[in-house]
Amino acid sequence: MQYEESLINGPANRKMWADYYAKHVRVRLGKEQRLPNGVSWRLLIDQRTGIAMPRITWMLDRKSMEIANGMLDALHGRAVKAARAEAKSNRETVQEILTDRPDSELSYLVLRPFDRSVVQADIALTYATDNLVSLVDLADVLAPGANYFPRSMRGLILDLRRNLVFAAEACPGREKYDGMTTDGIFFQLDGLLQFCDEASLDAFHDFIHDKAKSALATAAGSKDPFIQRCRKPYLAIDQRFVFFLTSNGLAVHATEYWAHALIDCALLRSSVGTFVIPYRDLEPFMKPGPMRDELLRQ
Repeated sequence: MQYEESLINGPANRKMWADYYAKHVRVRLGKEQRLPNGVSWRLLIDQRTGIAMPRITWMLDRKSMEIANGMLDALHGRAVKAARAEAKSNRETVQEILTDRPDSELSYLVLRPFDRSVVQADIALTYATDNLVSLVDLADVLAPGANYFPRSMRGLILDLRRNLVFAAEACPGREKYDGMTTDGIFFQLDGLLQFCDEASLDAFHDFIHDKAKSALATAAGSKDPFIQRCRKPYLAIDQRFVFFLTSNGLAVHATEYWAHALIDCALLRSSVGTFVIPYRDLEPFMKPGPMRDELLRQ
């Protein structure tokens, strides 16, 4: 399931997905919630696929709210379309398997509807000001016939001044950011962070792993069953991260965090997999600019 931010940016793309949302998405409303600065928001949930996306319901600057919600409409339309495409692909895959092997162990899949091929485990608006909005979206993609469950994991930042949506991405000249290949370990977070050489990336990884140690130590005595099952003493050296803004600092969420085959700890935010780093601590790594200035004021 692909969510590339480039498919949302630009007037033509934004209009296409906003139009798709208006024509094809029918929502029910989630419970209204509030950020520490008073901004209110709620999830809008597509009735067919279950795919949710936050919307701002109140903020002081009404124009910023309108811009942010327009971007979220487009993101919601794109996400629902992607989920429906996954559902169609899954139905076709199951049918092909059963046609070739009628007694296949996957025959039970016929009994479940594949309009829920993408199952969101965690989605929330985590930060919102007149200039910046951020959210986290963690989901399972249920692929029949696969020996693993692929995931869709995003931390998004909406820059309302530039009318852009972005996330951690590959450095210039690199093919991708996946944390798995030499090309894929270098990344940047537009306007805020850039780790495109080994020295800067190593320094950042050392910094993150040091922050993780203190978080894991704090969680060591937790009685929470989820934390007990998902606690581990270290993060992988080539760990891939999802980043999103919060009022307390930059949230760094580990995407490779398994307890065992039945529990994927990375699909939920918790004190053992999501480390919130105060912006002042992150200052040495930040690029100069308006985003840095705003976050350091938090």
